[in-house]
Amino acid sequence: MDSFNLLGWNVRRLNNAEKQREVFEHCKINKVGFGALFETKIHHDRVSKLMSNNPNWKIHSSQEISFRILLIWIDKLVKVDILMEDRQLIHCKLKMVGYKEEFFLIAVYGSNSLNERKDLWNKLTSIGRLNAPWIILGDFNAMFAYKDRSGGREIRGLQR
Repeated sequence: MDSFNLLGWNVRRLNNAEKQREVFEHCKINKVGFGALFETKIHHDRVSKLMSNNPNWKIHSSQEISFRILLIWIDKLVKVDILMEDRQLIHCKLKMVGYKEEFFLIAVYGSNSLNERKDLWNKLTSIGRLNAPWIILGDFNAMFAYKDRSGGREIRGLQR
């Protein structure tokens, strides 16, 4: 495989074996070499089982019990260097094996908290000053328009 696709997926219920098969089958069919999975809610003890069922893949997760962001990749296709991570993002450098070019990737799973999202945007602004190719994948937990909203508490004007 000379090239591969990137995947960003808000994939709930990754504890479910059928959902795990679905994710990795999707990766196989679509020639995904790197994926960022969001809101997985996978239990810590199930991650090693997930990876033992998919031995060609490497994994890195945000250091949270709920695995808000889970990175997966095929090591023989891409080398991944984690540069920074926190509760809302993982910033990494990707280099395709056999190519000299590299690029930066930011996987985002934004908080529902307005103040925490402000912190996220400050970090993204700082990272965005890089003079190099980069891509961002994720779920910002933000609405494009108020009509996109479903459920939850009423939003105050400042939160829009």
